[in-house]
Amino acid sequence: NYTVESTGKGILHFPDCDFTIKSDLSLQNDAQLQLASSEGLYSPVQRTIFINGNLSVTHTALLQVGCPNSGNIAKGTLGQYRNYNLSLRKDFLYTSTTPLISFHSKNFENTINESYRLSLIFEGNKLQHMIMPPAANDLVQLNEMEYICNTTYALVVSGSGTHLIPQLYDLKAHSIRVDKSDTLTIAKEDIHIIQFASFDTGGNKEAPSCNISGILDMGMNSVKESTIQEKGIFQLLPGSTLITAHPQGIDTIAAIGCIQNSGTRLFDEGANYIFNGYTTQKTGTGLPSRILGSLTIDNSTMLLNGGVLLSKRTTIPGTLYLNRGKLLTTVQSPLVIPHTGLTLPEGGKPNSFVDGELVKTGLDNGKEFIFPLGNKDKWARLGITYFNTTPTDTVKATYFKNDPGLSNSTAHDTSLHHISSKEYWMLKKTGTLQHARIKLYWESGNYSGIYTAKSQEVLLARADTSGMLCRWQRESTDLIINGSALQGNVSAYTEIHSTNLFTFGSLYGINPLPIELLSFSGTGSGKGNILNWVTASEKNNRYFNIQRSVDGNQFTTLGQVNGKGNSNTLTHYTYFDSLLSN
Repeated sequence: NYTVESTGKGILHFPDCDFTIKSDLSLQNDAQLQLASSEGLYSPVQRTIFINGNLSVTHTALLQVGCPNSGNIAKGTLGQYRNYNLSLRKDFLYTSTTPLISFHSKNFENTINESYRLSLIFEGNKLQHMIMPPAANDLVQLNEMEYICNTTYALVVSGSGTHLIPQLYDLKAHSIRVDKSDTLTIAKEDIHIIQFASFDTGGNKEAPSCNISGILDMGMNSVKESTIQEKGIFQLLPGSTLITAHPQGIDTIAAIGCIQNSGTRLFDEGANYIFNGYTTQKTGTGLPSRILGSLTIDNSTMLLNGGVLLSKRTTIPGTLYLNRGKLLTTVQSPLVIPHTGLTLPEGGKPNSFVDGELVKTGLDNGKEFIFPLGNKDKWARLGITYFNTTPTDTVKATYFKNDPGLSNSTAHDTSLHHISSKEYWMLKKTGTLQHARIKLYWESGNYSGIYTAKSQEVLLARADTSGMLCRWQRESTDLIINGSALQGNVSAYTEIHSTNLFTFGSLYGINPLPIELLSFSGTGSGKGNILNWVTASEKNNRYFNIQRSVDGNQFTTLGQVNGKGNSNTLTHYTYFDSLLSN
């Protein structure tokens, strides 16, 4: 274990060769780890320092590239360069009050032809958070920049599952690379890709860059440029993941959103995109119009007013993950799920769904597709099973938490007593599709006005709005009802026209009772009768009256049992009648 502990600029100087420290290294006080030769070199150099143990940089210690010595240190010819790789294989703790990296040199001759680069490579499975003290300004400091006009600094996140998390101040680097299976998390501030007027081995000026093959978690922060001469490059490569909580999402040109460099911005359609904000977000114009990877909605805003707004028409042959929050779409910017596309969980869930138009293409004969729909704060699935479809058939579905406006008695035929006045689904089709099984889900019987899941009392109603006459009618062909009054679905085989409305209907008036009774039974005993009943739901139910009759016509009240008031869970009741004369 090496400990460099000095109050007099103690320097651990590495020779001009590859070097390995097989155990821990601790830099304390104002000690330095110097990665450069003290003498001039006349040929390109690439050196790697491996630290197999833990690296700790505390107090005012730092890592130094270049030499503070005076004199003509480096004479070079065009295209010479010096690359130093510091490879960290275990934990890295940085709490120094000075910048992590210092590029320092004096009086270089022909420095415009020289290039110093330090690549900080994280290879370990675990990396401690980098806690930047208040005295630190940033992670990289250039000393005497007028002499070092072409120095570069690179950050490489490599190895399985490593994390680099600057806590308080900006991360500044000329080039940033995150390899596959690795993560770079930006917790507090922005990433700055900065220009050091560097040259590659051919003497061409290198633009600052950020290349992501692994996971880049930006939080609310952005990739930006400091004052530079060249436009920076950002590339999100196939298989990589970009996570953002930024309200403006991902933009292609403007200085808004989580990526704001002025040069090339590449967002590959094979990458994965996660929106996990805690305010309303936009996906932004940078989100590819076709996503072969995945799109994840994990927004924590309130369903009624928040969500992630889709900025343009987006097709997902890959996977849509609905983890939390809703995806807001419009007719101009719909979400399209083609034949290969998946939505997980299938049909969405109560706190995550698509609010707006969802388009399904590539229909499979005989296979049900469940639209993960909702509106405002209500989840409302729609299932469709197609028959005799062609590859060109397309179905568009939207749910509305509103009165369909056709709920009065003159707007439906005699096969219905009434229809819902609270909600409806709109379905539009193009192509040759003529018939399908439509399934409507109720997630709350109380809201949907469903008090018992029985035939005739809950029906599927359809209105064809594509013609001159729009009237609701009952769809009863192969009617199937599943579930209870709490939660369930009703489906029927129906015609499909160019524009269709669907909602719940009934042959009877609205149930006047405030409960859904699942069962009522009695058991005789030597001392009386034990009465048992179960409710599935109750609404403003104060109590039950228990009545008895000996002839089935005249009933006498025996007592009362308090109800649950309001409930959407199963409730069991018992009453013992001991006053039996027979």
